[in-house]
Amino acid sequence: MFDSGEIKMRKTFLIFFVLLQLAAVNSAFSAEAEESINKPVDSAGTDEAAQPKGETSEEKAGTEEEKKQDENSLVEHKGDSDPMAPFAISPRLGYAWFGPAQGDFKIGDLSARNAFLLTLGLNMGGSGAGFNLVPYYSYEDGDSAFHSLGFGMEFVYRWLLAEKWYPHFGFGSKIGVLFASDVDFGLEAYLRIPVGFSYYFMEDLGMIFDFGFGYGMTGIMPNSVDTIYEFSDLRFGHGFMVDLSLGLTFP
Repeated sequence: MFDSGEIKMRKTFLIFFVLLQLAAVNSAFSAEAEESINKPVDSAGTDEAAQPKGETSEEKAGTEEEKKQDENSLVEHKGDSDPMAPFAISPRLGYAWFGPAQGDFKIGDLSARNAFLLTLGLNMGGSGAGFNLVPYYSYEDGDSAFHSLGFGMEFVYRWLLAEKWYPHFGFGSKIGVLFASDVDFGLEAYLRIPVGFSYYFMEDLGMIFDFGFGYGMTGIMPNSVDTIYEFSDLRFGHGFMVDLSLGLTFP
C-alpha cells in the first residue's frame, strides 16, 4: 500500500510528534516548579520558624515581661542602697572652740571661746558633689555671755562607701554676728573644712556627724572704753577654730 519512502516519512513524523509532546509536558512541570519556589512564604509560619525551637510567641512575650520586671527590681534595689535624697535637712547639736585671737587689742590676745553649738544643715545634691547651707547659733556662758548667729556655705562631696554609709569632705566658710552685754558690734568669719559621715539606719532617716576646722578672724567693738577691752573702735584678731556636731538627717 505504501512504499518504503512514505513509511519512513511517517515514522519520522511520528517520532517528531512524540518528542514535541514530551517537550510540552516538561515545560509545564518546569513552570509549576518555578512558581512554587517564587511563592511568598506565610509570615506567621516564618515567625514561628524564626523562633528558637520549643519557644512560642506567648512564651517570648512572657520572657520580655520578666526582663522588664528584673530591670524594675534593679532600679528599686539601687534606690534602697542609695537612700540619700537630693535635698536633706540635718539639725545637729555640738561644740565649738575658737582659739585665742591675735590682734591689736592692747590687752593682748582675745581669750579662747568655748561655745555650745546648734546648727541646721540644708544639704543639697545627695550623694556625689553637693552644696550645704548651714545656719547656726552658738552660745558661750561667762561674765559676759557671747551669742553668735550666722551661717555657713560649703561645697561637699559625699561618697557611697558602703550601703547607707556616706563619708564626706569639703571646704567652705562661716560668717556670723556676735552679741554680748559689753559689745556694741562683733563679727566672726572663718574658712572651714568639713569632714564627717552620714549613716541611714532607716529608709528616710539617718545620723550625721560633722567635724570642722579652719582659720579666720574675730572682730570686737566694745560699747564703751570702760570695759575690759580698753578700746572703742572695731578691731580684729585671727586664730584657729574647731567645731563638731552630731544630729539627724532626713529624708
